[in-house]
Amino acid sequence: MNFFKKALVATAVVASFGASAATVSSTALQLSAEGIADGLSADDQTLVFDVVVGVDTPASSTITLTFDNTIDLAGVLTGPVLNDPNTGVGTVGVANDANAVQFDYGTGSFTFDNVVVTNNDQSLGEQDTLSFEVNLGNALTAGSAFRITLGDTTLLGNGGNGGEVDITGAANLAYQSVAASGSVIENGAGVVAEETAQFAFSVSSPYAKLIDRTIRDEFTDGGVATETAVLSYTNNGNNLAAALVDPAVSIVIDGNWDGLVTTADFAVLTAAATGADAIDTVLTGLAGFGDTSAAVNSDDDSDELTITLAAVNTSLGGATVISLPFKNITDVAIPVTGDLKATATIIAANGSTDPIVVAANVAAGEWKIDATIINVPYFPVGYTGVQSTVILANEGATATDVIITAIDQNGTEYGPVNLNTATAFSSDLPAKTVSKVSDVLLMDLLGAPASTKLSVTFNIDANEGVVNGYAYTQKDGTGRSEVSTSQQHGK
Repeated sequence: MNFFKKALVATAVVASFGASAATVSSTALQLSAEGIADGLSADDQTLVFDVVVGVDTPASSTITLTFDNTIDLAGVLTGPVLNDPNTGVGTVGVANDANAVQFDYGTGSFTFDNVVVTNNDQSLGEQDTLSFEVNLGNALTAGSAFRITLGDTTLLGNGGNGGEVDITGAANLAYQSVAASGSVIENGAGVVAEETAQFAFSVSSPYAKLIDRTIRDEFTDGGVATETAVLSYTNNGNNLAAALVDPAVSIVIDGNWDGLVTTADFAVLTAAATGADAIDTVLTGLAGFGDTSAAVNSDDDSDELTITLAAVNTSLGGATVISLPFKNITDVAIPVTGDLKATATIIAANGSTDPIVVAANVAAGEWKIDATIINVPYFPVGYTGVQSTVILANEGATATDVIITAIDQNGTEYGPVNLNTATAFSSDLPAKTVSKVSDVLLMDLLGAPASTKLSVTFNIDANEGVVNGYAYTQKDGTGRSEVSTSQQHGK
């Protein structure tokens, strides 16, 4: 046979094999992905799966099922099959026992015998197998189907305690039938266990209000500043094997909470379960701000607001909705938070002591000032031979109100002060004009002493892009040096 003819024959064999592969299907046992990752296993499970053969499989053939090394068949029985032609069922052992093997033939005329379970060492990556023979005189024709149950036959379809199968992760099985002569008849594969997330966390309603630029302890909607964020935590452990149980939940919201010195601002904290079952204990309250105390410990973006949930039933299949209302009862200036990020972790009673991250850096909103903010982070004032200048270009059709604040190298805070208190800007920042704000003018407005390094912030009552800033310093006899600025828009 020449090479071309051999290639045609090989192609035909491959096509025939692909078209006739046995089909293995099951309602895969659902495992907790977090539980498996934390080292838990689903012990004493029942596995159920169906097989449809693709080609005729003669009597005396041997069928072998090879399981992934995440499945341990230790305890599953080996031996002859007791077949009952009246019920179409064959059993190794006693039906409904944990270690039984049961075949359901349906209306098929075939039966099986001589079940052999080979139990290997999963820790070495070895795989367990289960093999059986097609009884003499009872061939399987193409399209024949049968069901195999390993364990308690009353737990058909979804797995569960009542078997002798231990599972440590997602698992497939491979099917192969071999004729008495030793030639392979067909192969197949199927999924018997898969991992799915047990926990979920989201922010369905983030903080989003704007801070009044002139009354900094209120939002722009006026009155006592209030806003509620809504968080959602879900534990689906009741539907999963190898589930983590009684998890204590911690939700940390990072951002700039500077100035909120008491958790009383968040005292009215509620949680409600929307699932079929209630939770054991709803809330243990707020752990407070900062890493070590109930007070804000810095003015950067490392502050933390922590919410804790007591152990939550694994039977809770729905979401626990957490309302986090802010009410500025202490009348402090509401901080410009920057992007708030929420991270949820759990520590379960049957898991490791290391927190398991459910979701990290989930967007939780932010509070911004209702203005355009231009910051000049380095602005030296009152140095001999050095002039510092900020150019503000108002391209809008109306004069604009500007409020100025600053800090210096010693941590001293200046302002807020309105630019219109300066004679040159008594009518606010003029429309359609490029205006110069000098270091001398700022020293006068803020009361800053000579030889001071300022970080100056301009709060501008204008929409994005209407007012822009450019800053520079200049030494006598030299050219200008640009100073970088940053701009944030609140409106």
